[in-house]
Formats: sequence, C-alpha cells, structure tokens
Amino acid sequence: MLDTTVTGSVFAKCLRNLGLRSDDLLMVHASLKSFGYFEGGAEGVIDTLMSVVKDGTIVMPTYTRRCFQPDSSAFEPTTEPSTNGIITECFRQRQDVIRQPNDPRHPMAVWGRDQKALIEARPGSAYGFFLERGGRTLLIGVGHETHSFVHWMVDEALRGKPIQADRKILSILFPRLEPWFVREGVQQTDTCGGSTLRLVDVASAAEAVLLALKEKPDLLGPPATEEELARPINTVERRRWIFDIFH
Repeated sequence: MLDTTVTGSVFAKCLRNLGLRSDDLLMVHASLKSFGYFEGGAEGVIDTLMSVVKDGTIVMPTYTRRCFQPDSSAFEPTTEPSTNGIITECFRQRQDVIRQPNDPRHPMAVWGRDQKALIEARPGSAYGFFLERGGRTLLIGVGHETHSFVHWMVDEALRGKPIQADRKILSILFPRLEPWFVREGVQQTDTCGGSTLRLVDVASAAEAVLLALKEKPDLLGPPATEEELARPINTVERRRWIFDIFH
C-alpha cells in the first residue's frame, strides 16, 4: 500500500466514478494513510473534494479531546485541534471553512452552500439536516466503526431498548451492518490507490439499519469475535486507535 501514489486527478476520477455529484451534501470521514501516498498530502485531498463537490457542501467531524475527558475550559473553535485526523485538522483551518462554535465536544467543520444553516444549527442537529436534505457520507479508507452517522442511527434505533452488547464496544460491531447496506443498494464501494471508498445515502442507510435489526435483532448483541475484540475499547486506547486510523 505504501508504494501506491495517488494524484488529485486520479482521486477526482475515482470520486466521480463512485457517483459523487457536484451539488452533494457530503459528510467525510477519511484516512490519509489509506491511499498509500497522496500527492499533495491532506491539502491535496481537500482540494480534490472541493473541486468535485464544487456546488455543494462538505462537512467533516472535528471532534475534540473533550470527547474523551471532561474539560470545563472555554471552547476555542478556531484553535482547538481536531481528534479526527490530519485531513479534518487541515480542513478546519481553511479560511473558507467554519467550525461550529456551539458544540465543544462534537463540532463539525463546514464548507460550501449550506454552511450558514449548519453553523447556526443547534448541537447534534446536523444528522437530521442530512436526513431531510438527501445527504450522503463518504468513507475514505475507514469502516463503519468510525462512521458517525451509523453511531447516531444505531443509537436512535436502540433508544429505550435493552441490548446485550456492551455499549463501550458497540461501535466495533457496526461493520456487521454493511451487508445490509450493500444488499439494499444504499452503499457504493470502489477503491482508489490503497484506499477503499464507501459512498452511503444517509436516509436509505437509516432504513437499512432498522431492517437489519428487525431481521436479526441480536445482530449487535452476540459476543464480539476475536478479531473485533482485538480493537481497543477503553477510552485511552480508543483515542489512540482513532488517531492511528485517521493519520
């Protein structure tokens, strides 16, 4: 993988072949190192995304250390680093990108058409905004265990319901939902360099989550496999794992 070189033009072609549109409302989760070597680094990835989604909106989660430990200090959206990787950190620092100032734990950074509406929205409402307006998510070299929409969808689906799985490790089981995403046609998959790209329709994925849990109520309940359990689960290890994935 490390011998693979991806240019912006190659990446743009991959994105268009995947089905990305110029007017998309898009949330991105990305791992830079998944490509192998990307010419231009994180900035090159961002430039390419903006050139392809030139008439739409790009959103990236730029969560903070407050996700992992209490912090009562004042939130500084322009300076507090993102814990979601180097691409999100470069993205949030762009002059034409604004980071949500009113959500110190889970702020989103936004560029493009819907920037004003999303920046002014109450904390946590971005997911509803995407559902209502046909938003999609793009996973670049990461799986559904890091997919914030799937976290939100499962939380909504399981709200008030007993579940056998330890909620501390629930997210590492989310890749079990992928066969339903593929079967129901809500996820398109391709590769670019060493990276696997997944483009997911949010509204249809929400329906697929409900369908999966209806067809197999214990999908997220049985004990995790050895491979799944090999992923770190405590707060400190999970933070290091997330950092490693996205860098």
